[in-house]
Amino acid sequence: VHGDLHLGNLHGSPDPARIFLLDLQRARRPRGARARAQAQLEDLADLELALSRAGWSARARAMVRSGVKPMGDFDAALVR
Repeated sequence: VHGDLHLGNLHGSPDPARIFLLDLQRARRPRGARARAQAQLEDLADLELALSRAGWSARARAMVRSGVKPMGDFDAALVR
């Protein structure tokens, strides 16, 4: 789990299907499937907020999420 996911920590590549994560100092490996799934949801919610604040359309944000396939209640993670 990245732990600090926002636009400044993403780097695009020539292949538009690939994104590189930067600034891994807060990355961690949660113990257990439930903790890992929750932490991944929180990372995605942080990214969603960053993209929204940067003016990305709902469609563009959905395209980013579609490649990740969050497990759990993404909408609940957004309101935390």
